[in-house]
Amino acid sequence: MKNFWRVAPWLSRLIILAVAGLFTMISFKFVMDPQQAAANAGIVLQPGVGFTNTRAGFGGLPLGFAAILVFCLFSSRRLF
Repeated sequence: MKNFWRVAPWLSRLIILAVAGLFTMISFKFVMDPQQAAANAGIVLQPGVGFTNTRAGFGGLPLGFAAILVFCLFSSRRLF
């Protein structure tokens, strides 16, 4: 039981890192090629504003979550 508490902070960091990686992969998919990523999901984008909204909504939002998670990864107060 004593060893578990030494490993526990690293387990939570590993989970946070995995989720941050997942959000990063999702966001890069939509930021780099929004038309192909949307087509794979069955969404048809309108030229111009459709690409911008897709990059911001489906790409920027998960990237923001990933940045917050990476920040929390290095802060011992936020691992609770």
